[in-house]
Amino acid sequence: MKVDAVRAKKSNYLPTVLTKDEVLAIIQKLSGVYQLLIKLLYDTGLRCGNNLEFRASDS
Repeated sequence: MKVDAVRAKKSNYLPTVLTKDEVLAIIQKLSGVYQLLIKLLYDTGLRCGNNLEFRASDS
């Protein structure tokens, strides 16, 4: 069986990566819950969707 497949083109896209100092500068400008959530994302490697699943508890 012959398959006429086309090979994907190589991407020229390079992801933008912030330095540690740039990330810390951004985090320092945040406060409260926003700072906490960004710290969780950065320090643990969680994705944004995982962070949105967290819920505050009153107890």
